Amino acid sequence: MVNDAILAVGGDTVSNWDDVISAVWERREEQIPLRVLRGADTLDVGFRCVIEGKSVSVGFGAYVSSVVGQVKRDGPAYRAGIRPGAVVEAINDTTVTTFYDIERIVHGNPKSRSSCGGRRTGSNTRTPSFRSPRNR
Repeated sequence: MVNDAILAVGGDTVSNWDDVISAVWERREEQIPLRVLRGADTLDVGFRCVIEGKSVSVGFGAYVSSVVGQVKRDGPAYRAGIRPGAVVEAINDTTVTTFYDIERIVHGNPKSRSSCGGRRTGSNTRTPSFRSPRNR
């Protein structure tokens, strides 16, 4: 999650990204325990590396929020009332927190209609839910 701090990898304390990479590389063939600080809570989670040839993936990626940046004026999102700065919080009753969540749900159902809910940035006022017609 955003603002999580990685405290330890495989029981070894880490203080920077190079420490994380080294600790993960040493354990790339096994389930790797990860200790994370989230707010005031310390969480223990595990993950596995995916090894393809000489590259290793550990499942970390860039975080892209669900705040709307651009909207095509002739697209279904614009017609449904979505504007830049809106925060999409749910699609079809599924909570979303990242752009990738939105993309996965919408692109996974290309011919269906999506019901979305959210709020305007900087406001606690929730926007009404709306139904977005999908392209045929």
